[in-house]
Order: sequence, then C-alpha cells, then structure tokens
Amino acid sequence: MPTTANRLDSFKAGDRFLNENSLQVSLGRRDPLTSKLILNSFYELSVNFADPQSRDRIINSFWVSLNYYLQKPLQVGIDYQVNFSDFTQRDREDQFHRLFGHLNYRISDTSNMNVQAGVSLGSSTAENIDFDGWFFSINYNLELGQF
Repeated sequence: MPTTANRLDSFKAGDRFLNENSLQVSLGRRDPLTSKLILNSFYELSVNFADPQSRDRIINSFWVSLNYYLQKPLQVGIDYQVNFSDFTQRDREDQFHRLFGHLNYRISDTSNMNVQAGVSLGSSTAENIDFDGWFFSINYNLELGQF
C-alpha cells in the first residue's frame, strides 16, 4: 500500500483535484409574518461542469428558514434545506436534507457571530456515499472596508 508521501508525490505542481465551473440561477423571498417573525425561502438551480466530466451535475436546492428576533442584535431560527443532484455523465443521483437551528448575534455594524447545530440525512445511488450525521458550527464574520 502506498504511503501518504508517495501519493502526494504523484501530483505535479498545478494539478487540480477537481476543476469545477458552474452556472447558477437563484430566487429568494422574505416574508415578514409579524414585526419579529420572518420567513425566508430560497431556490437555486446550479449546472456544474467539472474535470473529470464524471462529476458534471445539475443541482436543485430548496431552503426555508423561520427567524425570530428576540432582541435587536439577537436572532434565532429553524432551517430546512434539501438538495437534489443529478450527475449527467454517469448513473448517480443524490438527495440531501438538513434540519438545523441557528443563532445569530450582531456584534457591531460590521461583525456578527453565527452558531448552527442540526442533523443531515440523505441518500445516493452510489453505494459509498453517506450523508447521515450531526453537525455543529460556529462562525465569526467581519466585513472589511465598510464605513
């Protein structure tokens, strides 16, 4: 069995693991239900062209988020996302679902913190793909150049 170093040596400078380009069309909507409760919905169609071509695919994504503003800088919400991927050059289809909660805190006019936790589920016609699992993430965002 080759060692990790031997596998890394087989790549030459400039080699890419996956070269992918895409065309995307998206549509979003924000519906205030009350002064503090907002429903966001989003759809995106993505056509991805990859090298190797066996990774070419069409992805349909749907996302819905119910957000509640507890206080001016603090927002909580629950989200649902589903993706359907159809690989165009081989017999493979994936479906991926995520259900998660989030907490957003606006620290200043140019920074905020986001915490997410949830579950992901899915299936694929490829036997070695498993989407099932839990996730947790913490993100800090800072907008540079904003005055």
